[in-house]
Amino acid sequence: MELLDEGGLPALGRCLDPRLEVEHHRPELTDRTRLRHIQKEAKRGAINDSAGLAIVEERALFEVGLDKGSLTEAEWAGAALQIAELMGINGTDFQAKVAANGPKAFVVAATVRQENIPAGIVDVPGSHVNEVTAVVGPTDTFAAPLLGTVGQPTQKMIDESEGRLSSLDRVGLSGLQSRYDSELRGVPSDGSRWSPARASRIRR
Repeated sequence: MELLDEGGLPALGRCLDPRLEVEHHRPELTDRTRLRHIQKEAKRGAINDSAGLAIVEERALFEVGLDKGSLTEAEWAGAALQIAELMGINGTDFQAKVAANGPKAFVVAATVRQENIPAGIVDVPGSHVNEVTAVVGPTDTFAAPLLGTVGQPTQKMIDESEGRLSSLDRVGLSGLQSRYDSELRGVPSDGSRWSPARASRIRR
């Protein structure tokens, strides 16, 4: 039987089974793969000076801390004290923080710029440095009260946002970052990628 389209012409190339149509355009999609939706965090806008140069923008920072999973329990306290001394923080407090976290946890002692990572940190057993991004000025103290800070929204901000914010977002908490938050916050980007389907979800 010949299929005709609405104008009475042969419906050449028309796919009756939507699954076959997807496979025709997306050969990667099979009973052993699945399409995953990925949302990337919005890149926050920069605050520029009168010449258009960025004063505050996303920059690389480094979390320095202790990887508990790489040491035995007996080594945690000593390593924590060494890291605390190098980072200039209270040793007793950091030891307590290490003890309060799980046996495989990475416990952050301090988040610093690359030039402020102590050279001796590599010699401390269990020490680890993790690169992250943050919205910061050229120095930690540069016009801080005016420019403001960026961080997780408070519960009150989340409740009053009518679903626009969650604890995973970053918002302006003070200064210019807070005043112009809607302009600086940006929009998350969406994407997709193919990945193997779990065996339990494959239908025979």
